[in-house]
Amino acid sequence: MTTFNIRTCAELAVEYGAEGILLTDWGDGGHPQSWVFSMNPIALCGQYGWNTGKKQDGETFKADFIRDAETFVDEYFFGGASLSRLLYRMANYYLLEPERVHVCTMSFKELTLPLDVTRYAHLFDMKDSGDDFYFDNVICYVRRVMEDIEKLSFDNTFKREIRLTARLVELGAEVCKVKLHPESSRGKAKELAELIDDLLPEYDALWNVYNYERGIERFRSILTARRNELAAVAAE
Repeated sequence: MTTFNIRTCAELAVEYGAEGILLTDWGDGGHPQSWVFSMNPIALCGQYGWNTGKKQDGETFKADFIRDAETFVDEYFFGGASLSRLLYRMANYYLLEPERVHVCTMSFKELTLPLDVTRYAHLFDMKDSGDDFYFDNVICYVRRVMEDIEKLSFDNTFKREIRLTARLVELGAEVCKVKLHPESSRGKAKELAELIDDLLPEYDALWNVYNYERGIERFRSILTARRNELAAVAAE
């Protein structure tokens, strides 16, 4: 979706005589997304800002633009490791979820909502979203991509960011499953509460690499709230 939006906006900018395009990285929900996942969209937007190429024909998706941006990021940020394509694949985990959420995913959205809240706006209700199959697929998919990423040699901080993000996706998918089966999730709830306890220190450490201390509490408070709710379920 990001590549589509960038491409479309760039072509419209040329068509209507705009002087430039603006790419924003929104911080909804506390900005849990790591800097490493922003590199490729920034590179792709810079490429379109310089030259939009031929107008999209509805078939090629300008895949050469995407590949060129990935090659640039791999070379200049990841020491030549072929990482960008794997990041793109990981980001597509939402395609395995049973419902679509604008500028978000089910796994992340449900992580931000209390355990007793299953409906999100008019878009979906977890009670109507199938079964564990979908979220088990998300978890397996992200773990499989992460296996390939772990084999590569590149900046350790970047690898920690990716590893944390993968674990947060898994956490969100597991929370979806708890919401689907609250009556039989006591054991899983205890496991997830302990997982959050493990994730919080790493989240703090990586946040402080790039960001001001102010703002960290927004997403941290979400994780802490889910941790406490899960602990309560485990203690029932």
